[in-house]
Amino acid sequence: MRRPSLRALNWPAVARAAVGLSAAAAIVAAGAWLSLSAARSSLGELAHAAAKVDPLAVALKRCQIVAEAGKDDAGCEAAWEENRRRFFTYGPGPQPYVRGR
Repeated sequence: MRRPSLRALNWPAVARAAVGLSAAAAIVAAGAWLSLSAARSSLGELAHAAAKVDPLAVALKRCQIVAEAGKDDAGCEAAWEENRRRFFTYGPGPQPYVRGR
């Protein structure tokens, strides 16, 4: 059985395949870079949002974690009462848009 020589290869097809693979690799690398930069910017936004955390939400989360022990905790009682007050308090809704005002 005879081995094919290098002359038998279709060099234009090999070159096209190499260009195609290079283009695919460049697209994947660009996508990874953009994804990483988007993740970095969202981490910055998350850190900024963490600075604005509602203390009531933190207290309620703590009470949720301690579960049954939280029913005897005065801090949890106060947090749940404040949560109920915020939830059930009526606040005026947004004013309707009136044309010509």
